[in-house]
Amino acid sequence: MGAITDFKLETCQSLRYSFGHSRLEGAEHEIGEDALVRLLADLVSKNGSLLLNVGLAADGSIQEIRMLLGPPEQQEVTIQLFTAPSTDEVGLLSMADNLNYEGKAGDLSVSLPVRLLKAAAQLEKIAPPA
Repeated sequence: MGAITDFKLETCQSLRYSFGHSRLEGAEHEIGEDALVRLLADLVSKNGSLLLNVGLAADGSIQEIRMLLGPPEQQEVTIQLFTAPSTDEVGLLSMADNLNYEGKAGDLSVSLPVRLLKAAAQLEKIAPPA
C-alpha cells in the first residue's frame, strides 16, 4: 500500500520467521533493527499500527525478548506488567555489557547508560543466560 488510508490498518510481524517458538531459529533469523524501524515508520505514516509477535516455547515461556524503545526520558525505564527471573540477562543489542535491572511490584525496571538518553530507538534484549 503506497498511500495514507482513511481507514485504520494493522500489520502483524513476527520477530523471527516463525510465529511460534522454533529451536531451529536463532538471533540471526530475527528482523533487523533498521528493517523494523522502517516497517513501523511506513505503517504509521499510512494510518497503520504494528503488532509484534513473540513466539512462546511449548511450556509457555518466552525464551528471549527484544523490544523497541523510543528515546528514554530518564535513565530508568520501566516495562509494566513484565518480570524477568533474576538469572536472566538484560541488555541492548548495541552494547556488549548487560544492564542492571530489578523487579518492582510485577514490573521490570531497567537502568540505562546515560549516553543512550538521546538515542532515537534501541532494541532491548531479555534472555536466559547463555
